Amino acid sequence: MREEIRVTIWSILAAGMLCLVMVSASLTPLAAIGHGTRFGTSGMWYNMWFVSSGYVIPLILYWLRVHVMKYVIAVVNGFWMIPLPFIAGIAFWGSRHMLPNGRTSISCVVMGFLALISLGVNILWYPVCRKKRKSNDTKKFL
Repeated sequence: MREEIRVTIWSILAAGMLCLVMVSASLTPLAAIGHGTRFGTSGMWYNMWFVSSGYVIPLILYWLRVHVMKYVIAVVNGFWMIPLPFIAGIAFWGSRHMLPNGRTSISCVVMGFLALISLGVNILWYPVCRKKRKSNDTKKFL
């Protein structure tokens, strides 16, 4: 049971951090470019639902004792780790180049730091959630 709780907490933390990155991205001047998802629009809510369902649906199946879903969550986690460094880079670039007169966009800086923290949480998910259970036989000999 302890493994399920650890996987659940870290998966919800990873999904929550990713959703925070998306909400912070919708508050930046970068959201006004092209067809960006501004705060409160249906596009922002769709993106948050899309990301969170990628974690929550396999997590529900994992709690229903389909333990292969742990590997599905690991794949989803790895998939969302790929864009996070690029999001952070774009945020830090946008913080200096999106506002006139060389002013710094604080919302872009916050989004960049949230992306880096989210990347750290997603990286830490693997060693924390991939720990092997010790069976009772190995405990006898240790």
